[in-house]
Amino acid sequence: MKQAMLDAVSYVTPFLLPLGYVGGVLLLIGGLGLVIWIFKGWGTRLLRFSGRLLLVLGAFFLICQVLWMVVGLEPRITEEASLLEFKSRPFWMVGLAFLLPGFAMRIIGSMRPTY
Repeated sequence: MKQAMLDAVSYVTPFLLPLGYVGGVLLLIGGLGLVIWIFKGWGTRLLRFSGRLLLVLGAFFLICQVLWMVVGLEPRITEEASLLEFKSRPFWMVGLAFLLPGFAMRIIGSMRPTY
């Protein structure tokens, strides 16, 4: 069982930094949707879309944190060329950085009907 988890970890690890970048882009899109929602009143779909994806990414990083700890590895993103400062961040920090704004976007997006 532990060997299967180690194999899964080795397959998933290269994709964590690009997923972190995707989450950063989704945060920017959600922020743009929030600004549109505040000033124009029609950015609800953008808020809901980015909120859903951020919730999924945040949950994925938190699950990875738990799995890496079970296997006995240090759950950190360690990549030399990091543009969004994900370098040497634990998974739970990245996961919460996506999960909390995603949850807020979902709540704010549900305040007005979708047009």
